[in-house]
Formats: sequence, C-alpha cells, structure tokens
Amino acid sequence: MDENQMTMQKALELHQSNSLSEAEQAYRALLAAEPGNSQVRFLLGTCLLQLSRFDESISVLEPLTEHPSAGPDIFNNLGIAYRASGNLEGAISAFQQAIKANPDYSQAYFNLGELLETGNALKEAAQCYRKTLELTPTDRQAGAAFARVLTRMKNWADAENIYRQLLSGDSENEEYQVQLAFVLASSRRLEEALEIYQELLSRKPDFPEILSSVCYLHERLGNFPEARRYALKALEQKPDHAEGWNNLGSVALAEHQPAEALQHFQKAIELSPGLILAHFNIATTQLLLEEYESGWTGYEYRLSLMPTRFPRYAESNWRGEPVPGKSLLIIADQGCGDTLQFVRFLKTAQNVSAANVTLLCQEELVTLLAPTFKDVCTVVSTIENSTPFDLQIPLCSLPQVLQVHQSDQIGDGGYIQIPETASVEVTTLARELDQGMKKIGIAWQGNPSQDRDQLRSCPLDKLRPLFELPGIQWVNLQVNEQSRTDLESLQTSARFLHAGPLVNDFRDTVWLMDQLDLVLTVDTAVAHLAGAVGHPVWTMLCHTPDWRWLLSGEKSPWYSHMRLFRQPAWNDWMSVITEVKAELAAL
Repeated sequence: MDENQMTMQKALELHQSNSLSEAEQAYRALLAAEPGNSQVRFLLGTCLLQLSRFDESISVLEPLTEHPSAGPDIFNNLGIAYRASGNLEGAISAFQQAIKANPDYSQAYFNLGELLETGNALKEAAQCYRKTLELTPTDRQAGAAFARVLTRMKNWADAENIYRQLLSGDSENEEYQVQLAFVLASSRRLEEALEIYQELLSRKPDFPEILSSVCYLHERLGNFPEARRYALKALEQKPDHAEGWNNLGSVALAEHQPAEALQHFQKAIELSPGLILAHFNIATTQLLLEEYESGWTGYEYRLSLMPTRFPRYAESNWRGEPVPGKSLLIIADQGCGDTLQFVRFLKTAQNVSAANVTLLCQEELVTLLAPTFKDVCTVVSTIENSTPFDLQIPLCSLPQVLQVHQSDQIGDGGYIQIPETASVEVTTLARELDQGMKKIGIAWQGNPSQDRDQLRSCPLDKLRPLFELPGIQWVNLQVNEQSRTDLESLQTSARFLHAGPLVNDFRDTVWLMDQLDLVLTVDTAVAHLAGAVGHPVWTMLCHTPDWRWLLSGEKSPWYSHMRLFRQPAWNDWMSVITEVKAELAAL
C-alpha cells in the first residue's frame, strides 16, 4: 500500500469517526498530491458540509457536477449545501439533477420534498414524500413527513392511514399519537381523538400540551365546564403555554364572554408574539363586537393561516390609494359566502382607486356577478396568459383599506342583481311551484370541508317538525344529489321540489329564489346569497356563530332583510326549530 492509499484510509477512518477537522486536513493533503482526484474532492466537500462550512463545500462540489459521469450523491450534497446557504433555487435544481442521475435515489426525493414543503408547495412535496416511501417503505422519517404534509393539505383520510401505519410499528410513539388525534379531531371524529388524548394522559397526566388539546375537544363538544377545567390544569402545569391561553380564550368566547376571551388571547400573544391564531382570534372577536377598525387590521392574519401561499399576480399590494388608469386585481380569498358578502365593496374600491379593476372569483359565481358589476370591473375565474397587473388585493381586505369602521358604512343587502334568466332545467322546475302554497327554499348543510361546518349545519332529522306544517311547498336548495335521498328518507307528507342538483351556478339559485316566498337556511353561502339580493331569508345560527352574525339580536348589520334565529344553548337546534315553526305557522 503506497503512501497516498495509507493517507486515504486514514482520512476515511477519521471521517467515519466524526473527526472531521482532521479528516479535512487529510483530504486536502491528498488533493495536493492528486488535484484531479474526484473521489477525494467529493469526500472533502462532504466533510466541509458536515462542518457547516457551506460556501466552502459548494466551491469544492460545484466543479464535480460538470463531469458527465457525476453521480447523484454529488448533486444531493450540493443541494443540501445550497439550501443551508440560502440558495433555494440552486438546491431544488441540484436535487432534481440527483433524481435525474438516479431515478431511484430516495434521499434526493426526501430532501426535495422538505424544500418544497418549506416553500408551501404542498402538493409537490407530497409527491416527493410518496415517492420516497415507494422506494424505502420502512423510512419512518419520510412517513412522518408525508403524513405531516397530508395534514396541512387537509387530506385527513390519507394522513390518518399513514399515522396508523407508523403506529403499527411504534404503538406508543407520542408524536404519532398526538398527530393522529389532531387528524381525527380535524375530520370531526372528536370522541375518537379524545380517547387517544386520554390514553396519553393516563401515562403522562401532567402533559400541558395534551391537556390543552383535551380542552379544545371539550369546547367543540359543548362541554364548557370540562373544557375550562382542562385549560386551567394545563396552565397550572405550564403558565407560559401560549396555546393554552388561546384555548382558554376560545372557551370563554364559546361561553359568550368576549371580554374575558380577549384577555386570554392577548396573554397568548404576550407569551408568543408569533402565535398567528391568537392574533386572528382577537381580530374576529373584535369584529364580533363591531370594533371594526382594530378588527379589520387583525383580520389580515387570516392570510398567514392559509394552507398554501396566497397567489401573486402583481408585485405590489393596493393600500387604498388612488391609482388612476392602473390595473387592479381583487382576489376572492375565502369561500363563496365570503365572496358574496364582500363584493358589496367593489364599487367603492373602483371609485377610490380609479383603476381598471378585475375580480378573480369562484367559477360558479361569475355568471351572477359579471352582469351586476359590469360597469365596475371585469369578473373572471382564471388568470391565464395575462399581462401582469399593477396592483392586487384580497377581496376580504377591502374593508380595511377602505376604512370601513362603522356599521353604517357596511351598506345594505340588494347589491347583487336578480338575473332575468336561468337554465332550462331550473325554469322548467319552476313551473311545478304551487302558487296556492307558501314556497320556501331550504338549506341545512354547509360545505363539509369548512372547519366549523359541524357546528353550523343542522342535522336534517331535527327539521322534521317544520315539514309537518300544512300549506308549504319546500324547495330543496342543497346542491348534492344525496340531499334528495335524505329528504325522502324522512317519510313526511311534506311536498318537496329538489332544485339543488339541477342548478348550474349561483345565477340559477338566485333566479329560483326570486320565485319563492322565503329562504330558510343555516349559515352557508345560501344565506349570503339571499341577503346579497335582498330576498327574505331566515338564518338559523349555532350558539356561538361566526363573527359576522354577532352574539345577539334578530338582525344582521350586513343584511337588513335577514332574520336570525339563534341557539340559546350549545347544539340546541330544537329550540331554534320550535321558534321557526311557530313563526312559519303565523305566516
């Protein structure tokens, strides 16, 4: 064995024993003797990477990538160095080159997935983690990362499956159990989540984070005394636990104690200024109290809670200043109900900005909104091959920049026009309306993917007493086919027309509403739609509703034609139904 071979063997031994500084010196001595030795250069670059001397590692590894035979390890390590030095585009390219060099190189897929996840490219990150697991099914780190991204994407079923697979090989792993419980809670299987947390507490009774999670579940189940007890126990164990104070604030708000809730949310922020959810909770509580100036400012935190990055079509945001002749894109940033609620500010935004305004909104709203706002803006559902806009703003940020600080600045309903025509299917259905009966449209279920849908939607069987009333023709406005089967399964003598599955978009729904005497709905897009066109509408609300409905009163500051029916206690739909039935009978 010659001297260089001996030095190489010694360098490898030093490297493997983590004596990195000594290994570096040995590799440099070898390179001085053999400057063209690519293996030694790769090992030196790797050693420098492990020493966190990233720029030096890059300078050593980069020349190796120019060789046609450069292997995936070179690109992978270079990608790690790029990422650590802040060159994220270079890192992505390097990991992609590693995969190109060896399509079965699992580590590069994982590293690329981590990078994409950090950049909120969740769909692409999930694909990388999925490929990693295909190549290395026993890689628990990749499994946990895949489940984490699926959770962020709200793909609850697949996330649950991955966590259960991980737990099958490590049944008492606390991290996996906590995450599985979160997934179950998020998919509204609250009791199952509670069982997991209670099992964890049986092993670690003073686990403040789990105590806080149990508080959250009891609050969602309406068990407020238990929720408060667990929240206080968590804070007793860990007084500086910001999430615990945030949860206690949520309990207070659920108990209709907004002033107390604000104190707890503020305490959470004092302990953890970066706790975005607490900032957002303060904002929505302020909006609930009609403290609009401060509420709209904090409402901007909603954008930081989005699972994916807010789209950008312009370099600058519009902040409410005049921009004559500029192109301004207003982007619907929440659900269809929010879009219907906030488009009332489009005309003011156009007047103030003097810009050429485009509204980017949900496809099913375009045919309804375009005619109404034809003199204000262009309404589209996609942006393709367009020249860049000068400015942009989320739709629900308009009240902040337009300084809507008082209820009388909100305006009334009736700001969306009722269309003159509808689809053939809907106009044909309308001929079946019985002019000798009260014609009432009904919607009892919101979008199941909405976080609060379990609270705001009313179980259909609880509406049965309403269907006992004579002289009413009910029009089913739910858009899903299952709703017809569900109504028929009630086996009542009520007369139903099933409109929902026939409607193509919101234009059809509004046209049909105009043929009805009343709309009865829970807090969903149908309520906003009826309110926005000024149609008579009764909205049934859960005990602690969304901020826009306030905590008391029969009227909404957003829709004067709307009447509100409120649960007097948590999940007490029967009291609401009894009141609605009495009012319908009085008609």
